[in-house]
Amino acid sequence: MDKVDKIRFLVRKVIDENSTVVSISRKVKVSDGAGGEKWKSASTVSVRGRVFNREINLYSIIPAGEIITDQAGLLAEWNADIAEKDIFTYSSVQYVIERVKTYELNQEILVKVGLLEVKR
Repeated sequence: MDKVDKIRFLVRKVIDENSTVVSISRKVKVSDGAGGEKWKSASTVSVRGRVFNREINLYSIIPAGEIITDQAGLLAEWNADIAEKDIFTYSSVQYVIERVKTYELNQEILVKVGLLEVKR
């Protein structure tokens, strides 16, 4: 097992400690027919991950260290299909993925983190 696979395996173990499957609704911009754009629901995908509140310690796994943020996040595996503006519900709260951060080693994605905000 090379270093990238080992780190991905360890990230999977962290997710497994408190994993959940969320159904993500994705919207895409489409033409409104008048020269502008509008948002349209495009698809729903299921993503297995771990929702965390403000910080999660991956220092012993990822060379970059800890992920500390002032907002909640969705820790997902390297191949998870998550993108900005995705929407999902967790514990009766609707979240929007504000930004997706990827952590890489040798130009290969190790883990994805969706930074969340509560949808109002």
